[in-house]
Parts: sequence; C-alpha cells; structure tokens
Amino acid sequence: MRKKSSENSKKPVLAAGGHSLLSRTPLPDWVESQPHLQEWYSSELGQSIFDQMMDRLDHILPTVFGYQGLQLGVINNQRSLLERAGIHRPLVLASPNMAASAVSTEPAADHEPEDAPAQATSDLSQSPAQISGDVLNLPIASDVMKLVIMPHTLEFCADPYQALREADRILTNDGHIIIVGFSPWSLFGLKKGLIRWNRQVPWNGRFYPRNRITDWLSVLSYRIEYRQAFFLRPPIRSPRILKRLQVMEKNQRWLSFFGAVYLLHAKKQTVPLIPAKRLWLPHRGGGLKAGSLARVRETGARAVEVIELRSQHKSRGRGEQLDK
Repeated sequence: MRKKSSENSKKPVLAAGGHSLLSRTPLPDWVESQPHLQEWYSSELGQSIFDQMMDRLDHILPTVFGYQGLQLGVINNQRSLLERAGIHRPLVLASPNMAASAVSTEPAADHEPEDAPAQATSDLSQSPAQISGDVLNLPIASDVMKLVIMPHTLEFCADPYQALREADRILTNDGHIIIVGFSPWSLFGLKKGLIRWNRQVPWNGRFYPRNRITDWLSVLSYRIEYRQAFFLRPPIRSPRILKRLQVMEKNQRWLSFFGAVYLLHAKKQTVPLIPAKRLWLPHRGGGLKAGSLARVRETGARAVEVIELRSQHKSRGRGEQLDK
C-alpha cells in the first residue's frame, strides 16, 4: 500500500490542457483574455497586423458560400472577419464578460419571420456579437455552420483540441475552418521566450506551431486549402518605428516562414455513405419480371462463348503464322 501511494504522489495532477496544476505558469483562459486581446488589437501594432490579416482573408472568404458563419471572439469592434464571405447570416460569438456591451439587443434570427432580410455588416460594427458563450462548450446546434473563424482561439484556451472539436461539431459536412494564431518561430515567439514572466496578452498565451495545428486538423479529417504566415516586423508599439520598418514586409515572399501570425484555411472532408445498388428492380406488379433471370443467364453464357471463340481464333492464327 505504501508503494502505491508513493507512485501516485509522483504523478502530476493534469488540467484539461495536459499541463500540471502545480506549475507556476497558469493556463490561459479564453473568456478572461478576450477583453485584453481586443484592447491589444486596438493599438498601432495590433491594427497593422489586423490590416494584413484582412488582406489575406479577402482572397479566401469570397470563395466560401453558405447560410451561416461564425466568428469566435471579437478582436475588432469596427469590422467583422466575416464581412467578405458569401455567408447569408454572419454571426459573432463573444465571451460572457463582454456580453453586456457586445451582444445585440435585437431579437435573434430564429424568432424572426422567414422573409426577414439578412443582417448587414453595418449592424455588426455597432453590435459586433450576437451570441455569448465559451468556445469549449458552444451554445450552437450541430451541423449548422458553413464557416468558422477562430482568431487566436487556441492560444488562450485551456483545452485547444476541445475547442477544435466543438468547431468541428457545428460545421456542416463540407464546412470551412480558418485559424489565426501567433507563430513561435518569429520575432514574436522570441520575445515571448525572453519574457516568460509577462502575464499580459498576448504574451501569456501558448504559441502553437503550424505543423501541430495541421496535425490536429488531419486527425479530424480536414484538408489544408491555404496556409501562410505574415508580418515580419518586430513587436514594437511605437508607430514611428513600425512605419520605418515597413520595408521588411517586402521580404514576405522569401521569409514568410518567420511571420509573426499564421493563417490556416482547411475544409472538412466527410465521406458520404453511398447506398449499394440493387441488382434486380422489382416489377410494378410485385416480384421480378417473369423470365428476366433466365434471359440474363442466357446472355451471360453467350458472352462467354463469344470470348472463347475469339481466343481460339487468335491462337489458330498465331499457329498458322508459325507454320509458315
């Protein structure tokens, strides 16, 4: 009994994300980090990254069409990441602590008449979120979303794989998912490694490499359609220095691997079940047609005889050629 108790005491107590609860580094929380992330994106540095993000989304989203799309989290009060998508009903989910100021007071579309017009993107700028909830337990039915955008959702989530499973649950069989995250192989990742004690957003999050996110998506049967990292400038908040270092973006073509932010676009690959075709169609009067099975057997026997005669004819012709 003493040996078992000592062995159990050596095992670390793990949280949902797989990290020790006794570790000094606390697990990031998506709900608590959302207001700070939105504030960080309102800075000059965050706005520069947001502009480049929207430029790349403008090339992807116009090719995605569907009825409903969802953005997880609000990083910009003025613009929605879904504004260029071919989505009839774009929705934005906000954390509960931002619900009082972000969630719209207008009735939801489920209670509106069927002939109600689609909500314009200008409404999203005034009230950027229509839903309140947590990414680990989305208050949305399954198989209803054509597109899900996750801007920095995995970095500030205690269980990132559970967040991916929730997004996969609400997506349709041919749905699209777009993931935006900070890359550890960049100047941002270098700064995060140097200031590990910093508990401010975004440095308190966990930066996952792109190949790990790709592996998670492949396990969930997704095919990568597009992936690219951007923003080569260092994490400097001074607008004057950022403008001077803008020349670094000209090397995007060759140094894209070291971009501070990556964007992944994947499509869900669900293999539909194809029913097996019946060999015999039932007759309208019930049962098979009289003599149909016999005729098929007779036709098959004749086909076999024709094949045998052709093979014999070819063998005879070859034999005559050899005799000559």
